[in-house]
Amino acid sequence: MAILIKGGTILSGGERRENPGLLLKDGKIAGPAQAEPARILDAGGGYILPGLVDIHTHGALGRDFTEGTQTAFDTITRFAVRHGVTSQVATLFTMPMAQILRCIQFARDYRRHPQGAQILGLHLEGPFISPERCGAQASDAVLPIAPENYAPLLAQADAIRIITLSPHCAQAEQMVRAFCQRGVKVTGGHDDGYEPMIAKCFDAGMHHTVHLFCAMSSARFRQGEKVAGLTEMALLDDRVSVELIADRAHTTPALIALACKCKPADKVCLVSDMLSVGGLPPQEEPYSIRIPGVEKALEVEIGPRSAKLAGSNHNAGGITALDRMLRNMVEDGVPLEAAARMATENPALAIGARQKGRIEPGMDADICILDQELQVRYTIIAGEVVYHKEV
Repeated sequence: MAILIKGGTILSGGERRENPGLLLKDGKIAGPAQAEPARILDAGGGYILPGLVDIHTHGALGRDFTEGTQTAFDTITRFAVRHGVTSQVATLFTMPMAQILRCIQFARDYRRHPQGAQILGLHLEGPFISPERCGAQASDAVLPIAPENYAPLLAQADAIRIITLSPHCAQAEQMVRAFCQRGVKVTGGHDDGYEPMIAKCFDAGMHHTVHLFCAMSSARFRQGEKVAGLTEMALLDDRVSVELIADRAHTTPALIALACKCKPADKVCLVSDMLSVGGLPPQEEPYSIRIPGVEKALEVEIGPRSAKLAGSNHNAGGITALDRMLRNMVEDGVPLEAAARMATENPALAIGARQKGRIEPGMDADICILDQELQVRYTIIAGEVVYHKEV
């Protein structure tokens, strides 16, 4: 049955417009309402957005995408729709190649739960990162960039949407070109790079960076000269989109304002970087996150805004969902139209998901309806209501 959304204000493409009556039919946005039977949803005085797109998320409710199981994927994707997320890129921690390949095979065969977010592919956040800046990831599973090391992943490129690497060695540029040629988006992060090598990777096709300001190289002295790191290079280059974890722990309002001032309007993406402890309550003992093939568990404590490495004040990853980040942005002074674009169209553009992220005829009928307080009321995927918050 078609769905007619009445009332409310449409937020799409960084603009707002009154809703003339939005019709969803056959899994697509059909445009203004036509005279035909439809289920009617009333947005009231709320907001109609494209479905939120989370391109960097690891898990939720005690489950992690690295498990590579139906239960894990279903749990995480069903949690996502409660927060307005209609599409996710399942992000894998650094782990042994055999385990990565196992997860790739599972993801290729995964049958989506009807009440869960869509999986748009995998994001491999490693293993080709800098051991010195691996953050909460397992440094002993990091691999050097070399053709023989990444060849098994090139052979599975059809299931990989994004691969993160550090532009820290002479062969990084070669790897960027190899994956771009196979249609994989290459992103920089967890790096120890500096100006020349980073510029070469950008020219080769690395046009995205993970979690700006976090586990990322920045300006420093090298051989007596002050050089820019990936942080500064990403802010300067208009070809490059950046991720922000807007949980007020990984990035403060001032850092967000800096990114928004430096980057074009379509180059800032909100991401949750949510760990498997997302959605779980704090507890006295640390949570243990176990990654397949990695001997030492990641011990984390749930703080008020992020997960911390146990016994420290260092961020381990996110616990804040994308809808909460959108509200944070607005509360911190970012216009609602711009914040909505950062959670919808921009991440879709960053990964080449051209049918996602905008409310226009012919686009996928993935919709998030928020109330006046920006709380999720409805999540719609391919024209089907998958979540409804009772008022």
